[in-house]
Amino acid sequence: MILIYMFTCRKQDNTVLTYLNRLYERGKNLEYYTIEAKKMPYDCQEEDWEGLEYRTINLFGEEFVLFKSGVPNKLAKLVIDNNTKYTLRTGEILDLGGGYGLEIKQVDIKGDKVWVEFTKDGEFIEDTIIDLEKCLSTWTLKLDNVEEEENVTVLKIRLLSAFKGDIDAIVQIQGLWLIDYQNAFTIEKGDIFGKFEVDEIGSSYLKFKVNET
Repeated sequence: MILIYMFTCRKQDNTVLTYLNRLYERGKNLEYYTIEAKKMPYDCQEEDWEGLEYRTINLFGEEFVLFKSGVPNKLAKLVIDNNTKYTLRTGEILDLGGGYGLEIKQVDIKGDKVWVEFTKDGEFIEDTIIDLEKCLSTWTLKLDNVEEEENVTVLKIRLLSAFKGDIDAIVQIQGLWLIDYQNAFTIEKGDIFGKFEVDEIGSSYLKFKVNET
């Protein structure tokens, strides 16, 4: 396996270079290395999530998501994928990791409609009203201009229930999936990482060759 470290400016730290050098020494008689993408089911398999999958590729021990179908060189780090149950009150922010947050802004008097806001480093990104009465318990957020791609799924959340009391409201979430789309990156043919050069970008794999120059 070859590694590409998560980078925005295409820089590699000493840890990555050490890893690449060791890989090269162990397999320098080999000419090519290939990394295959794989299908992953969402950890949540409830209701409309059941049977759904996304694709990942393991680079340097970390999972990265292929956020465009059939394109294994457009990647973003997987921030969260779980089926854990969270209980939030209105005004409370759930830390999703990577600076991303989810806030329950308001619940209507019947407890049917929930106003949810998605943020990054405290800054507003998007919001929606989830209508539990219509059994629309999942919010799938798609954004444009992610590494020049449109309609990219960056967030999925599933509300389990909501309750509106006299003073406060409580919402339960069970089903979360998020990629770090703000730090997404594109690997291109000819890119060099240590002693390896991207030689081929297939429909489900990245192929590297040893570059001695």
